[in-house]
Amino acid sequence: MKKNITSLIVFIIPILISTNSFSQDWFSINSYGEKINGFVVGIAGDTLPGYIQYDYPIVMQKKVTMFLSLSSTEVSTYGPGDIRSYHINGKNWISSEVTMDTYNGLFKFSRFGLMISQNGPILLIRFYDEMDKHKKNINSEEADLIMDKIPLDQTIGSLEYLYISKDNASAEKVDTKTFKKDFINKMKSYVGDNGILFEKINNKEYSIQNIHQIVEDYNSWYNNKIRNK
Repeated sequence: MKKNITSLIVFIIPILISTNSFSQDWFSINSYGEKINGFVVGIAGDTLPGYIQYDYPIVMQKKVTMFLSLSSTEVSTYGPGDIRSYHINGKNWISSEVTMDTYNGLFKFSRFGLMISQNGPILLIRFYDEMDKHKKNINSEEADLIMDKIPLDQTIGSLEYLYISKDNASAEKVDTKTFKKDFINKMKSYVGDNGILFEKINNKEYSIQNIHQIVEDYNSWYNNKIRNK
């Protein structure tokens, strides 16, 4: 793994829910600069334990700073392209590729997002951003500057965005007109191999409002199938 990695191009994308609950939860747990017991998972799947420095969520979606011990002064900094994930406070932050829809096309980038589903082929990943009324007017060149414009110590007004990914493919934004309009076909590509679950979706027993339950049901089904082989 690399040390003192140069920051990757990362900024934040609109998603599902507007709320400040994340900020309240995040900032009530730890103090800024505190070293938290945790670990990172390398690209090859190797696990490195240590102490991760607590920072504001905008920063920790872009990079993670780690010490091997509480007394260590040697620092390792990892970006989303350097490790698979990092784990603190019982939460898994997953490196994922996402896209931002700007005026001059789709812009792809990587960052860490909070995994909110159980382990399995399908992941629900939550991303966060601070409110910025000007974002809708940006192009992909201007998007590079977003991180510099956001006050990193802002503790309220976070936007909460939901993405879905399967088998490590690029994460797809759930709350879009396209996803909602084509929900049944979209979900067929994710859960079509589970006939019983897909039938519930096809019969509209499950809708986009049940996306969390759909993912949980699918991953439980898949994990049971693997265990019973």
